[in-house]
Amino acid sequence: IISLKAVIGVAPTLILLVWRNFINYAVDTLNGNLNGINNCIISILVYCFVLLIKDILSRVVDYYFKWEADYLNKYITDICLNKIETMSAAELDDSENYNLLNKANEQSADRIYNVLCSIFLFVESFITFLSTATLLSGLSIVPVVLSIISTVPSFIISMNIVEEYYNIFNNRYEKHRFIAHLKHIMFNSNNAKEIKLCRNGSYFRNFINTTYERFMKEDSRLRRKNAIKSSVAQVFDFTFLYASKIYIIVIAITKQLSIGTLSMNITAVEQFVGSISN
Repeated sequence: IISLKAVIGVAPTLILLVWRNFINYAVDTLNGNLNGINNCIISILVYCFVLLIKDILSRVVDYYFKWEADYLNKYITDICLNKIETMSAAELDDSENYNLLNKANEQSADRIYNVLCSIFLFVESFITFLSTATLLSGLSIVPVVLSIISTVPSFIISMNIVEEYYNIFNNRYEKHRFIAHLKHIMFNSNNAKEIKLCRNGSYFRNFINTTYERFMKEDSRLRRKNAIKSSVAQVFDFTFLYASKIYIIVIAITKQLSIGTLSMNITAVEQFVGSISN
């Protein structure tokens, strides 16, 4: 899978090169060069071929990746069940152990799936990063440096946001589990009758609503704070990204580069920033 992802990572740069040639040939054709028509047709065919190969490889990767995810889910379930069998009754009575077992059962498969997604995406993005950086360096190293700088604030803020949400998830996990059990009890017909007789329904309902309201207020404050941080980082990103594009336009005019080369480098900057972000 990693090898296929590496090949897929090269495809965007190949597409840029083919599209640059197509634009240049199209301009030649408009200027009266009849040979440009044949070159345009060849460029389009090559462009479609690269896209087709990329799509086929992506489907192959997706097939094997889903198979691997299913295997991991089976493997983790077996580990959890085996762990329960080997634990003593006293250990099972410990709420912390119970929370860990529930997290492993409910979250591990999804988290490992996300980790694998991140690893494979990193491989693809890293190859795209190297190939696009090489392409841009042929014009100037300045756009590469500016693009890297532009992603630093967003990266730092994103890491802080992920850490905050992870801590919130850990702190609230037991309460969410408790509320889920309460709701399960209250929606069971036999239990609902007993709760009605004991007149405990309003107490449980108030507890659930109060807990949800507290979580919603905390989430609202956190989202507002993170929205401000992300907006500041976005302004920083746009400033450096468009500075890179303006620099490329100035270099293209100074060196009298073709329209295809100009278009390729401007698109390459966006692709380069996207590969870093991924």
